[in-house]
Amino acid sequence: MKSLGATKSWDPPALRTVAAQGDGITDLLDKIREHGVWLKAHGGFERKARERARLRFGALLAEEAANRARARAGEAEVERLIQAIADRHLDPYAAVEDVLGPRKQP
Repeated sequence: MKSLGATKSWDPPALRTVAAQGDGITDLLDKIREHGVWLKAHGGFERKARERARLRFGALLAEEAANRARARAGEAEVERLIQAIADRHLDPYAAVEDVLGPRKQP
């Protein structure tokens, strides 16, 4: 929905299109191209690329760290901790600390 408040840096236009009849498609494509030019001029592509890289790196780091921690603890220990959590004898945070060791203080 188009905002009635203050104008943002890029104000998306409201365009009428009818895909089945091809109405408004040329205008839509023109506005998409204009937005691409605006993003390039204002660093939008770079910000998005950096955010995608941050998310991808974070996901890979978390996955690999978890795999290494499980391998170091061993499958039997991991299963024992899972059961202890399920039985409410151990909270998940304490179980993670059991596997990784205590956090280093800065």
